[in-house]
Amino acid sequence: MVSIASANALIVGDLVHHKAHAWLEGGIVNGKPTPTISSWIQSLENLSLAFGRENPIVFGGRGDAVALNIALPEQIAYLKSADKTVETYVKSLGDRRIELSGPNAAGHFEKIQKELETQFPNYSLSYMILYGVYGLALSK
Repeated sequence: MVSIASANALIVGDLVHHKAHAWLEGGIVNGKPTPTISSWIQSLENLSLAFGRENPIVFGGRGDAVALNIALPEQIAYLKSADKTVETYVKSLGDRRIELSGPNAAGHFEKIQKELETQFPNYSLSYMILYGVYGLALSK
């Protein structure tokens, strides 16, 4: 994260994807995806505490540049919704959750993508879901 005080701007990279779907894979730790939605949300809350009074323009990794007081609550809501959607889907599979790492995995990830597209119809870059949600799904 970079703060440019003279421009009242924050460059936050992939912490924020305003009006764009997020990469939900998580960091790769010991060769495995390790999504940490709660840590991601905590980082956003810390940005709010540190810069909320100034309400800078946030330039994220993808999506539109927007004021902090809009970007952060919307990103947090998106992350919570995506996390819950994936968790609900994985639980619905029951014993079939093994399919999330087999030849049928892509079909499951497409279903999750469609659900998130429905929840966030004005968001761009939905391919980000398809290619990254496996990390979040496998963590459930």
